[in-house]
Amino acid sequence: MKAISNIKKNTLELISVQFLIFFFNLTIIHFFTMNDLGFELVKGNLNRFISLYIMLANDFLISIILILLFLPIIFILNRKKFKIKTFFVVNLLIASFLSMYIIYTDFYKSGMSKLHLKFLLDLNFLSSSFNMIFNFRYLFVVLLNLAFIFLLIKIRQARFMKFSILKLIVISLLSIFLLVSKNLISESSFFKRFSANIATKSVTENFIYLLFEQLSENDKYIRNLDSDYRILYRWRYKKDSTQVQISDDDIYNIIQDEPILTHNKIGAELKNQVQNSLSGKEPLYIWVILLESFKPQNGQWLYPKHEYSFTPYYDKLALSGLSFSNAWTVGGVTRAGQQGSLCGSWTGETSDAFRGTFKYYPVCIPELLNEKFTNSQSYYWYAGDLRFDDTQKFWTTHGIKFMTGLGDFAKDSESTWWGASDKSLFDKVNALVTIEPKVQLHIVMTLTNHPEFTLLHDLTYPDQSLLSKAEVNMQKTTYYTDLSLEIFINNLKNRKLNKKSNTTIWDQSLLIMVNDHGNFIPDLEYPLSDKSKNPDKLANMLTRANLVMHGGLVENVLKKLNLHTFNTDISKSQADIYPTLLDFLNINQIETISDSLFSEQRRWPVYTEGFGKVFVPPLHLNKYKVVQWKREDLLENKNVFIPKEDAEYYLTAKALFRLNEYLKIKGICCKKR
Repeated sequence: MKAISNIKKNTLELISVQFLIFFFNLTIIHFFTMNDLGFELVKGNLNRFISLYIMLANDFLISIILILLFLPIIFILNRKKFKIKTFFVVNLLIASFLSMYIIYTDFYKSGMSKLHLKFLLDLNFLSSSFNMIFNFRYLFVVLLNLAFIFLLIKIRQARFMKFSILKLIVISLLSIFLLVSKNLISESSFFKRFSANIATKSVTENFIYLLFEQLSENDKYIRNLDSDYRILYRWRYKKDSTQVQISDDDIYNIIQDEPILTHNKIGAELKNQVQNSLSGKEPLYIWVILLESFKPQNGQWLYPKHEYSFTPYYDKLALSGLSFSNAWTVGGVTRAGQQGSLCGSWTGETSDAFRGTFKYYPVCIPELLNEKFTNSQSYYWYAGDLRFDDTQKFWTTHGIKFMTGLGDFAKDSESTWWGASDKSLFDKVNALVTIEPKVQLHIVMTLTNHPEFTLLHDLTYPDQSLLSKAEVNMQKTTYYTDLSLEIFINNLKNRKLNKKSNTTIWDQSLLIMVNDHGNFIPDLEYPLSDKSKNPDKLANMLTRANLVMHGGLVENVLKKLNLHTFNTDISKSQADIYPTLLDFLNINQIETISDSLFSEQRRWPVYTEGFGKVFVPPLHLNKYKVVQWKREDLLENKNVFIPKEDAEYYLTAKALFRLNEYLKIKGICCKKR
């Protein structure tokens, strides 16, 4: 009987120790993904406490589920002679496996997935993110778990941790949860709304409810919205608003309004070219080519004083096409660049619609194209994993039916761990593009010029000396992307629509090329030796846009107007691509914050966002400096630096950012007229 009693006691002790290991593992993982969950958006001590409670309760529940699944192993360990090393190794492997949730959160889905274990249903992500085991957060969490497991084992061996103590700890934790639940329900009325659903609702839903509650009239997360509205009203209408109370509709209507489409002669003639193509017999090809991290600082067209260029072909395109020297990306991540260019959203990495942190639904060009033209098709060309950032889900929801991804490329093609090479991608596009349907939108997203910046060798480098001049690998991979783009465009120029026609795909094409974002990597303009951290440098490195338009239609415009090239230094946003294309296609039933690339004025100052910072570039180049603010300071309406010169311009940019973020958090966005 005593032996049986000891077995039961040891089994319960093992279960308790195992529970603590699971709970610690899940809690520390949750701690390191809190910002992905939106925790940084939660304001107020009580609300933060509630948020932490939700996460801990979730971890507690999952730990119990894992213990139930782990019971057979515990019984096996207990029936045989208990081996500390086996227990240690098994738990370390489990901790390492569960901690991959951090990698999953970072690179594939939002951290706001149901519970912790959803990623276990999608283990294929490991095949394309294996190298991310070197992610610092992942390694640090694994080391913390290792230390915790080792500590528990040592305590148990020293017999300082009796089963009765473990039992007391578990009972205490349960009591604390019950007590906290009771207190929260009595103290916080909005917690009643979802406290009973912790086990069934996703963490996402609970956080969204929490955020929405904060946006009530009595406790707005973004405060003093009325004063921001009045600033925008005065800027837009040159008079003061007489409204006493401001509604959400008022905020939406002043920001998301009809774009300015008063084109200069270049824009007007380019629209004529598009309309002529639509009425003709030949297909119309619209290309939006998003070039990964393709910063203008590594070229010469915006920086003619540079001794050499890693984008020699792109420089030629800029100087023979339509270029925008004061253009800016909307944010510092790929998904923001895609959403800005194709959906017109001014969004950064924390407020995009790809990962679903904020539940708003932008109206994007592919879905509008489907509604406007019966004989049209939108294509998404990518050589990486389409699950990255929930890309496939987002674009299929917004009108794209044809997508290529990593699985469409040969396994032996040259590649980085992000996916197949840019040359392979462009070759795939050239091989599959057809003369049908009549109206075609092609979104091409490159990826070779991405950390770890691996130089590939599936093409010939005509200037080997240029590679030797590179200070960092990114300059080499930038050159690689430039060469891949040149090969692609030359193929378009040589590809005839049919044997009886001399017209090529290039002749019927409008190309819009832009980098998705910048980065902190040194470049020609800001080399390794430049240690300064001034706002101009950071804004240029992170969010300066390399925006150029070209193609047969552009060549027709320049020839007709007897011009060799065109450039404007009026500030433009990457998101201005959206209303520009809609106007060219006569799709006018849309409201947006952006204006046409060819408008001579703007409704609003341009701002751009990245890595927790908000930048406001000048209306014209060299007029005044870039101003930099912290995103959190703006949302909390703290006092921030406003230059005396053009103070109204910067105050308007600040108010615009705050109200635009408010609309996204509230889920009010992007209605069709």
